[in-house]
Amino acid sequence: MYISEQEKKDILNQYKNQEINDNVLVYLRRNFPLKSMEGVFLGKQYYIVVDDKYRPLLNSKKDLTNLLFWEIKGNFPGVEEGVLRRTIRKYITGLKTDFN
Repeated sequence: MYISEQEKKDILNQYKNQEINDNVLVYLRRNFPLKSMEGVFLGKQYYIVVDDKYRPLLNSKKDLTNLLFWEIKGNFPGVEEGVLRRTIRKYITGLKTDFN
């Protein structure tokens, strides 16, 4: 699947007017980087490691958001739940646009 530069900008602009936390975004980039694995039959697979398990990015964004939210919730006690979830969704959206 090919995503044009304009489509990438449109996807990332949906978070433009919403409040996100830059500290959470940096934490996610450092602790949950995008990884890939080359398979013989399936081709190249992209995933992140959450809770010591491989989580493919082909899963639903809602499930990945919930997994990451419960994983990092205790690290950011002063951040509201909505801001934390929006930041996680932006991070996952950015990862999905990187490999498409």
